[in-house]
Amino acid sequence: MLLGGTSAQATLALTSVSGISKPVSGSASPYTIYAGMAYFNGESASSYGCSTGTCNTCQSIAATAAFPFVPCNETSVMPTTNFVVNLTLSGTTLPTAVRLCEGSNGISTGVISGSTATITVPWSSMCSFVLGAACTTVQRGSKTLKIVESSDCSATSALDLNVVMSVNITAGDDYVADCSSVAAVDEGVCFFSAQEGDEKIYITDFKIPTNYPAIADVVKFEGLTLFSETAASAAAGRAALKSSSRRDSLTITGGSLESQFVSGLTNDSLYCITVGNRDNTGNIYQFIDVSSLVLYPDDNICLRPSEVVGILSDKKCFIATAAYGSDMDQHVETLRVFRNEFMAHSALGRAMVKAYYRLSPPLADFISHNEVLKTATRLVLWPLVWLAELSVKFGANLLLIIFAGLFSIAGIFILRRKKYKFLPFFLVATLLSFNGKKAEAQEIQMNRAGTATTNTEIPIEDEFNLESESGDVPVTAAPPENSTVITDVPVTEQPAEPVQTTARRKKNVANGPNVVPRKKPGPREIYDKDGLKKEGLYKVDKHGAFFYRVQKATKSDQTLNVRIGQITAPEITAESKDGVVYEFSDIYPNNSIMMLNVDYEWQPFLKYGKLGLVGGVGFFTVQGNGRFSDSSNTKVPIEKYTFYALPFSLGAVYKLDFLRRQWFVPYASGGGTYYILIERRDDNKTTYLGTPAVYAAAGGMFNITALDREFSYKMDNQYGIANVWLSVEYRRIQSANSELDMTTNFISAGLGMDY
Repeated sequence: MLLGGTSAQATLALTSVSGISKPVSGSASPYTIYAGMAYFNGESASSYGCSTGTCNTCQSIAATAAFPFVPCNETSVMPTTNFVVNLTLSGTTLPTAVRLCEGSNGISTGVISGSTATITVPWSSMCSFVLGAACTTVQRGSKTLKIVESSDCSATSALDLNVVMSVNITAGDDYVADCSSVAAVDEGVCFFSAQEGDEKIYITDFKIPTNYPAIADVVKFEGLTLFSETAASAAAGRAALKSSSRRDSLTITGGSLESQFVSGLTNDSLYCITVGNRDNTGNIYQFIDVSSLVLYPDDNICLRPSEVVGILSDKKCFIATAAYGSDMDQHVETLRVFRNEFMAHSALGRAMVKAYYRLSPPLADFISHNEVLKTATRLVLWPLVWLAELSVKFGANLLLIIFAGLFSIAGIFILRRKKYKFLPFFLVATLLSFNGKKAEAQEIQMNRAGTATTNTEIPIEDEFNLESESGDVPVTAAPPENSTVITDVPVTEQPAEPVQTTARRKKNVANGPNVVPRKKPGPREIYDKDGLKKEGLYKVDKHGAFFYRVQKATKSDQTLNVRIGQITAPEITAESKDGVVYEFSDIYPNNSIMMLNVDYEWQPFLKYGKLGLVGGVGFFTVQGNGRFSDSSNTKVPIEKYTFYALPFSLGAVYKLDFLRRQWFVPYASGGGTYYILIERRDDNKTTYLGTPAVYAAAGGMFNITALDREFSYKMDNQYGIANVWLSVEYRRIQSANSELDMTTNFISAGLGMDY
């Protein structure tokens, strides 16, 4: 119900309006009413099989070879069409009269029946109020009418109706002028070109004047109506075109088509087309004359839609077909009949079929190459085929009885053993509790042991000892007592009593380290150097800074690598219905396909380099246009395809990594890959497939943390990252399925982290 205006005593609500060309626009007063009147002069409502309602005048009897394109409207108002306004009355005091008025002029008085009122007036009378004249020839305009709660039109309006009207009544064809003489106003699209697609025809180009879509103040062009005829030849199709031909609407917004194509056509059938301009009242006129072979050659307006294929289109296979070897097998046919007669008639069934179509192809491709899997799948499918065959032969009721029996047996079994109904939940909760207590106990044990427990698991290495202790080392500061400094930067301590010395050291061969003889206690006594060495002291520089050996806090047996690089085009191909082979680059001509790859490595064997497992996932996507399955059509289809590939890999990796701060580490890896392939067309037609492959890779890693000891220590102790690598890799991926040949080369670079 549409809400209306109010008065002190009553409220009028607009319930409905009939006898108009388009639905009422607006949710509150003023409402907009669109009325289009277009037909061949000399015809009447009875000519179109209507009387007081709207008419489809595009079925004009005048649309013959003499006048094929007269103006028309699929919901045209006629002079005899009644404009009917239905109202609902409410309030404490209902009005005794309602009236439709134009200013102070009365148009029609409504009929009140209880709490409803109806105003009826033929369009032959409405034309004079809206347009100021009778409905003849070509007229356009609008007028705001009001509905009052009185028989006197001078009363205050309760509802306002803004009526927009367009009239096109002609005695012949109505063609738009050639684009070379486009007028400043009142002209629509004056030229177009088209191309066939898969069950579609695309409007690829059109020309409009600069003031488009304006015609009059309120009547405006809103788009095109495409007319099409099927025929055996282009000449026959051109001759058959008329306003009563098949019609499809296209909307123009901001100078562009909202939808570029009409769909639902039959592939391999010849369609000849033209277009007419459509205004916002629904009137269609200013048709484009396509009789000129110069402006509109046959290959522009007489088009044959054809199947458009992507690289995966000819490879879709489903589980049942793969298991039984052919889509003509009797078991497959039984399942097909069951789908059509039972599954397709319910929302749940359609959802299940849709899910099967989406998930089945990758599994079917995997099954089709293994006879053992085919046999196992047939065993799994046997009960389903049996039930489907019973349903097809005896109806769905038998299937319901079988399922009801199975559910009843299962229900009785559960009820008789209801004391065990919580057993699964108890087992799950027990397992979770055991794992939680075990983790908690481990954490308590580590907390009790302190950091020493952790350190005993990691061998102490001279990670940051880049300089040996030799030469004269004048010292001006001493460390604090009982200190153990673990740091990546020099630590300078100020002693309570500074010691100054310029005496040269004398080499003491027996004792090993150089000792400075002093009258006062020397550095050996002051620093207790041998004792501090046990705590990691290995150097004191000339500024009195103490350098301590520190150990790695991270075990470094896991690595995460993120790489991005370029792959070569896969060697997968598609075949047209006449045997022409399309390569991947024919459909996806992008020569620089970029792929992102993420690998996780676990290296449990660290004695002779690093040996472990590696698992990863990659992703790349490309876009292109399909190809016509009929290779004789050499045009590039307009349909856009997007190809997605997700390779999942699992294998082994070996690294020649022997030192904790090795600058360069070469490595090699290899294993298996499984591709999930998705190809999606711009009309949402999607293919899902999967295929196996193997890979071998080799590369090198450059240790970034070896460049700066401060950075290395911070990454290790603050973030748990032992090393940061810059890696470069070459990977060869060899497909294990010739029908889905994803063989390619991948060169990548990125960052890796040991932790």
